Amino acid sequence: MNSLYKMFGTDKAAEKAGVWIDYGDVKFLIARAGGANIAFAEAYKAKVKPFRRQIDMGTLSKAQDDQIMAELYAESIIKSVEVKDEAGTWSKGVPTADGKVVAYSYDSVVTLLLDLPDMFADLRAMATDTTKYLRQAEEADTKNS
Repeated sequence: MNSLYKMFGTDKAAEKAGVWIDYGDVKFLIARAGGANIAFAEAYKAKVKPFRRQIDMGTLSKAQDDQIMAELYAESIIKSVEVKDEAGTWSKGVPTADGKVVAYSYDSVVTLLLDLPDMFADLRAMATDTTKYLRQAEEADTKNS
């Protein structure tokens, strides 16, 4: 019989340090949006506080919400972005719309997230997917390497 701890026990270190999400030539190291990632909870409270009334009343615009969430993720969820060059070498950086790679920074990550809302939606789903941070998933990955 499966133990509840095997089914739901998460790797607290991975929740904070992140797991890699691979999109081919670009990969993201993302922490969990919740769980042991206390930095996310604290940053979330601080980011939404000035907008609490608008959020409660349902008057926060989509553009404002997108900006807040992009800043929140750049600050507390996305730990690294790496891009593979033609030679197959990975390096830290953020791709741009014109095919260049700029230095990894808070601003470059926010811009990327706002430029590619569908990718951002996927990253948000991954960051809240507890299965990405389960202890047993990590153990299985280790056995397969």
